[in-house]
Amino acid sequence: MKTTDITLIGAGLAGCLLAIYLARRGFAVKIFERRADMRRQGVPAGRSINLSLSERGIYALKELGLYQAIQTELIAMPGRMLHLNNADIQFQAYGSRDTDVHYSVSRAVLNRVLLDSAEMTGGVDIFFNEYCRDLNLQTRRLSFRNEKNHQQHALDFEVLIGTDGSGSAICRSLMAEQLIQCHHEPLLHGYKELMIPAKQDGDYCLEKNALHIWPRGGYMLIALPNADGSFTATLFLAHTGRDSFQSLTDENNILHFFNTQYPDVVPLMPQLVATFLRHP
Repeated sequence: MKTTDITLIGAGLAGCLLAIYLARRGFAVKIFERRADMRRQGVPAGRSINLSLSERGIYALKELGLYQAIQTELIAMPGRMLHLNNADIQFQAYGSRDTDVHYSVSRAVLNRVLLDSAEMTGGVDIFFNEYCRDLNLQTRRLSFRNEKNHQQHALDFEVLIGTDGSGSAICRSLMAEQLIQCHHEPLLHGYKELMIPAKQDGDYCLEKNALHIWPRGGYMLIALPNADGSFTATLFLAHTGRDSFQSLTDENNILHFFNTQYPDVVPLMPQLVATFLRHP
């Protein structure tokens, strides 16, 4: 075991993958994650966000010997299926080679596999419900707040790597010290997760091996296949304006919007209105 301890902030996909690499090189790794342990507490409804895993992601999993652990959850997507507003459907391959394939996978399932694998190295300790509030570079000290009991505490670090994504406390602290420059521009669009269930016999309602996209100019709907025959659909739409989340607040407006823009999808979503109103 190397003498240098490495601290990571964020136990998402990037943090867990990095921790495994570091632990296998002999480093002692500590990960601090703001959220609860997703293996013991479910992912909040409407925030699972399926992944389209490319060749680079597959390579990393194979290099760490984790590909077999996730292989049964992967669904091959050699291309995208475009559902145009004139009811035309076009398939666009990702490439000319047979290996030009993306794979649909649940982010939560993949993250759980990586969390388990990180802990199994014996060199990674993961601390959940720990929100990194601040970083003091002069004293090399991190400030945390526990999200369960709200107690605050500090931790000294040797080497620190931020893998905490959007809203990163590490990035914010480095900006405050003028060590980096970063520009944040809020997106004008948001997203809402919906569901296309499997048929009664368990089969898929749409072509299984494709990323489905319904492009509509300034917004779109996508759907990625799941191993249980369902599709996780995601609507990307402006926050405000004529066609926006702000305007879709009741059953009549929601059904009018979908029947106008996505009439072929409505019969595939029996719980469309209830799910739309329930999910963030």
